[in-house]
Amino acid sequence: MIDKLPEKQRLVMYLRDIEEYEIDDIATLTGSTEPAVRTNLSRARAVVKMQLTKVFDYEKRRIG
Repeated sequence: MIDKLPEKQRLVMYLRDIEEYEIDDIATLTGSTEPAVRTNLSRARAVVKMQLTKVFDYEKRRIG
């Protein structure tokens, strides 16, 4: 699911949630501002959450 995100969102999510970089370090690495990093991270997480919710709802209906 993460691989299907837009490039900037994918990179920010990877650096923050997998590599555990700080927001200011991500901003420096990507040449973005801290608010832009926070926005991209929030949007990426929202998309992944929505996709996971769909998968879990489908599985719940299938099992039940």
